[in-house]
Amino acid sequence: TGGDVQHRNQRAAILNTNLEAASEIARQLRLRQMSGIIVVDFVDMDDAKDEQALIDRVKEELRKDRISADFVDLTGLGLVEITRKRAGESLADMLESAQFDA
Repeated sequence: TGGDVQHRNQRAAILNTNLEAASEIARQLRLRQMSGIIVVDFVDMDDAKDEQALIDRVKEELRKDRISADFVDLTGLGLVEITRKRAGESLADMLESAQFDA
């Protein structure tokens, strides 16, 4: 039915959005040198296969990081928990210290 086709397209769009976001989030964690416990709120998904695809993508992207970063959990609320080891100053800290040095 038309409603079913629309539902599948919406499901695919949500999955695609979450997968792209997972890649960009991992990239931003590296660029901004963020560390500690990081919680990401993805768009809610109803399908367990889609959730597993998201988990796999997050893990794949975190493996690219030279700093230890680990996927912890995907909660029932759709929150992804990540931990990333601290290594040096964060971007925010560097910018703040540069401001005071000037």
